[in-house]
Amino acid sequence: QVRYFYTAKGNEKREREARGEGIYIFKKAVYYAAETSNEKVVVDFENKDFLWLSYEDVLLKLKNDGSKKVMQKVAQALGIGKKK
Repeated sequence: QVRYFYTAKGNEKREREARGEGIYIFKKAVYYAAETSNEKVVVDFENKDFLWLSYEDVLLKLKNDGSKKVMQKVAQALGIGKKK
């Protein structure tokens, strides 16, 4: 899991200010490693989209260093990705 703060920007910032909410947001991302044979994904209201990516592409896509470290630990535990 990764915990971090970010500042709302753009539409999110305007919407939060209109509701009288702060623009500094605490987030907690919890990761679950899983394997599936079913490629069908149901996206809920909290998520806008999804991607199926290789381990290498995941590291390129992630912006947060904490999230990258989590993925590297998962890959190491599963024996995938680059060996160090």
